[in-house]
Amino acid sequence: MHWKGILTISIALCAAPLLCNAKVWRVVGEYHGRINPTGLPWTKAYQTRMSVNGRQSDLVMYTARYTEPVIEQIRRQFEMQGATVNVRSTLEGAIGIAKWEDAVAKFLIISSPQMPTHFMFFTYPDKGMEIKVPKLPVPSYGNGERLSIVEDLDTSTIVATYKTYDTSTEVHSYYATQLKSNGWEMVLPARVHSGSVSGVAIYQKKKKICYVQAVDRGDGPNMITLLVKGGTL
Repeated sequence: MHWKGILTISIALCAAPLLCNAKVWRVVGEYHGRINPTGLPWTKAYQTRMSVNGRQSDLVMYTARYTEPVIEQIRRQFEMQGATVNVRSTLEGAIGIAKWEDAVAKFLIISSPQMPTHFMFFTYPDKGMEIKVPKLPVPSYGNGERLSIVEDLDTSTIVATYKTYDTSTEVHSYYATQLKSNGWEMVLPARVHSGSVSGVAIYQKKKKICYVQAVDRGDGPNMITLLVKGGTL
């Protein structure tokens, strides 16, 4: 899978904590508020400029072997820089934030046991910049709460996430109607099981592609992910 594909999928995933590593780093001044990869057995895979909820940010992606205790490596280094670090973990990932008085760093780790590799994403928002939320090129979901909107400035890819108490069938019905009326053609429908529509539907309009993902969770609000990009599937 292409790194940008992994980046897209990562918007909704989290990872599991691993054992602590006793390695100690000397934190170089220029890395204040950012991970210093020097001495870490990581590989830098991707870097771009993004707009995250309207704030310009650097996004950097690293990979590491699955045996590496990356959560503790990240926590230890940020705490050595004087940050307060909070991490929330699941069986397949972790999401966290490191805060200083003058900076913030957010990170997402994908560590599925089915994959031999950790995928680590760090966003570093610019300081003191005017917030300009990007315009979503497809209808927002009116009966839901928007959680985030992210724009890759290099590729003009936009991803928005919402939470809603509507069913996935209602979400997919809404977008099938709204997108068709706005000139989009469904090229791949979401799956239908026992009368329920769930998963990912794909639409195309000229050179743009729109992915709509909605799944019934059953234990709380449902999540919607919209991704609009140029190019091919």
